[in-house]
Amino acid sequence: MIIDAWTYSFLLKELKEILFKDDQNPYLTQIKVVDSFSFLFIFMTANGVKKLLIDTRYSLQCLFILDKGKNIEKATISRKAEHMKMTMRKHIKNHKLIDIYQYKDERLFVFDFDHKKIILELMGQNYNLVLCDKEWIVLSCLRTSDNVYPSNKYIFPEKALETDFYNIDDLKSSKSVFKKTRKSLEKIIDISKTSAFLSYNEQKQKILSPIQINETSKEYLSFNKILNKIYSDDKKELLQERILYRTEKDILSDINKIDKKINNIPKKEESKNKIEEYKKNGELLKSNYHILNDNQGQKVIKIFDYVEEIEKEVRIWPELKPDEVIQKYFDLYKKEKRAL
Repeated sequence: MIIDAWTYSFLLKELKEILFKDDQNPYLTQIKVVDSFSFLFIFMTANGVKKLLIDTRYSLQCLFILDKGKNIEKATISRKAEHMKMTMRKHIKNHKLIDIYQYKDERLFVFDFDHKKIILELMGQNYNLVLCDKEWIVLSCLRTSDNVYPSNKYIFPEKALETDFYNIDDLKSSKSVFKKTRKSLEKIIDISKTSAFLSYNEQKQKILSPIQINETSKEYLSFNKILNKIYSDDKKELLQERILYRTEKDILSDINKIDKKINNIPKKEESKNKIEEYKKNGELLKSNYHILNDNQGQKVIKIFDYVEEIEKEVRIWPELKPDEVIQKYFDLYKKEKRAL
């Protein structure tokens, strides 16, 4: 789906009207992870509970309020997404949302929780969700890069420009507006007459825009309605994409775990034999208590094992009494058995 920074500004305006109803700040009551790309932020607003879905996947990249009664099915979740959810819950759950704003002419949004910030990057393949403290130090992020990683200061794009999204002259020259939309702007004089349009390009990709850009453009009441419709219409396709998705890092991690398990099989067998030896020694000493008692104070004693028909050297602890030596072997057996 194609959404430029100008269109996102309208989408953001819609969100703020819903979340900040009657100028009251909403409270974040819950955070859920939907899949490796998507998070559900549940807010308590002046108009009741509102569910904000943030989807960072390259094919979609959007944020919108779910229609009442609509649910999103959970799918495969990466470890990174699960960790991100837990960190966000720790720092911003049950806190007041102060503001949401767009950074200059970028497809980048800041959720201001006063003491903490959530930065949402929806810039094509450079998608990310970043949690920062009030000094913009990264606490956690969905994806790490050369500049974005925990404990480093978040750096906003240097080339970002201050653009008036309601000034027609600014828009006609702004690179934050996609080329085809800029062409359609050439015919428009009054920028105040905007709406929410869903269009398709030659490659059948969905395009969201505030103006009609081609003959496929269809007008809707809001961008929020469009995105809810897309999620409903493409539910099966999106679910398949979410279920099949595994990050390369996750797959390699699983392969490494399997390799380690295979390599550990001989070691585990060796450990099992060692553990069983503790039990055998305990039983052997118990059945040969008189030998143990006669050799108290020694470090090693020799006992004939009638089961294996060999003479064995068994370690004993000179500082322990015979009963304590036997019990120590049984305790070692239980301890190692639990740890295996």
